[in-house]
Formats: sequence, C-alpha cells, structure tokens
Amino acid sequence: MKRIKYLLLTCAAAVTFAACSGELNPGMDDNGKPDNGETSGPDDGKPDGGKPDDGNPSPEECCIEYTTLAEEILVFEKEAFDSPVASHTFEGGHGKIVFESPVSEIGKRAFRSKRLTAVTIPESVRTIGERAFDDNSIDEVVIPGNVSIVGPSSFCGQLSSLTIRSGVDSIADYAFTKNLLKEVFIPGSVRGIGEQAFDDSLLEKVTVGDGVKYIRYGAFQNCSIGELVLPDSVEEIGKFAFADNGIASVDIPAGLKVLENSVFKNNALVSVTLPEGIERVCIFSFYGNRIAELKCKSAVPPVLEERAFDPLPKRVLVPAASLDTYKAAPVWKTFADRMQAL
Repeated sequence: MKRIKYLLLTCAAAVTFAACSGELNPGMDDNGKPDNGETSGPDDGKPDGGKPDDGNPSPEECCIEYTTLAEEILVFEKEAFDSPVASHTFEGGHGKIVFESPVSEIGKRAFRSKRLTAVTIPESVRTIGERAFDDNSIDEVVIPGNVSIVGPSSFCGQLSSLTIRSGVDSIADYAFTKNLLKEVFIPGSVRGIGEQAFDDSLLEKVTVGDGVKYIRYGAFQNCSIGELVLPDSVEEIGKFAFADNGIASVDIPAGLKVLENSVFKNNALVSVTLPEGIERVCIFSFYGNRIAELKCKSAVPPVLEERAFDPLPKRVLVPAASLDTYKAAPVWKTFADRMQAL
C-alpha cells in the first residue's frame, strides 16, 4: 500500500511540474499549433491587436533605391554602410540595395561618382557621410528628419530641388555647394550651417527657420539671393556669409552681437536694420552697397570699424535719446549730417 501511495504522489508531482513549466500539451489544431480554445486579443500583451511582433523592420528601413546611368550593378566600399548588404539588384537603370538591418549611416563616398540620377534616402538614416553623393546627376533629394548631420560635400553640384525635413540637426561644410538650387528653406531644428555650405549656387530665396544658431564663413556667398529671411535666434554669422548676392533688404537678427568682416559685401542693399543688442560692425560688412536707409536700434552706438559702410548710407536713423551720442561717436560722426531720430 505504501508503494502505491508513493507512485500516486510521484505522478501528481510530475503533472504539477509539467503544468507550471508549460510543457503540458493542450492539444493541436489542424495546422499543428496549440489550440486551447482561446483567441488572442488586444489585451494579451501583443502589439497590433494580438498580432505577434517578430521584431523585423519594415522593408523601407532596410533598402536604398536608386536610378543610374551606369550599365552595370554598382560596386560599393565595404565600409559604406553600417549593416551588411543582404541583396543588391539592378535592372533597367534601377537599383535596389537591401540590408540585413535598418541602415543608419550612409558612409564616406558611398555613392560618389556612380552616375546616379535619383535616390531615396530611408527614414532610418542618421548620418550622411562626407562626399556620400558627390559627383552625380541627382536632380532632387529629400533629407529625412532623422538625419543628425548632412556631411561635408555630400551633395555637390547637381541638385535643383532640396527638401530638408524638420529634425535634421546640422549641415556640414560644402554640403550643397555649387548646386542649381533656386530656393531653400532651412528648418529651425538645424543648429547651424557650415562653411560654404551653399556657396556658388543659383539661389534666389533663402529662408532660415527660427532655431538656427550659426551660419559659418561663406555659407551663401556668390549666389543670386534677392530675398533673405533671418530669424532672431541666429547668434553668429561668419565672414562673407552672404557676400556677392543681390539682397535688397535685411534685418540683422536680434541675437547677433558682432557683424563680421564682409558679411553683406557687394549686394544690392537699400535698407538695413541693426538690432538693439548689436555691439560691433566690422570692416567691409556692407561694402559695395548703396544703402538708402540705415536704422540702428541700439541706445549705445556699436563699435563701427572704418569702411564698414562704403559708400556711406544716405540716411541714418537712431534712437532719439541717443542722437547726440551717435553724432559724437568714432566713425559714426563721419555721417553725422545724415542722422535723424527714429
């Protein structure tokens, strides 16, 4: 009898252990899958109304599509991407690269000189490397908002249309130099614009969004800009940033303390407004402009270097309470006879 009780207790323990460890077979359906008579619902801990999350990324995150004038499948540097290439197809001028995981970096020179005419950059991309798309014939491009940095010389001499999505963090030196762009909008998410980023282009209109902090040396030099919008968030504008354009009017941002050498040299300026916080206007800042009206809102005359205005403005408006101070200030007194109260 003791032996029978021992066997019964052993069997009961085995059943309990199997139930706790999930090894009991609840039965199989016609497809050989467990069938316990229950249906998964939205509260079963699985996303998308009970559909299991397999963790696989969307196809759009794992591929780059492009068109090219090249006649053969393109060859890329081994380090061009941060995910291994799973497949690479090419047919009729259209290529598709599929990666094992979402590609977050398009590396240095990845697509340089590939005779590309179009490319779609995945939303997963965080970095576009130096010269990544240099020396191609890409007509237009959209920079996704997840991109942290558009690298140096990444899109030189090709674009006629550029869309920079909100979220992009910075634009490096020479990123879009020598392009065919007529208009560009820089979203406020961009902290800064690098040296000569858009220089020697066909730009006619530039709008800089509120939030941009700096615009470096020659960023928009030697274009055809006639219309320029700058936000008060800008704290630094480098030398020659907007030199050699056709800008007719400009309000210097309120956040700017120093206007560097030759920033607006050789434009078509007839109207200029300097903000309250301006402290220094450097040599040649407005050289080569025939300014009809200069407004300076600062109660204290900013330091004005020789030939900052050459030729001199025809009319200068300053705060009424500071009129005499301006007329006696170094360099400002040179055109005291042209000064009037704001």
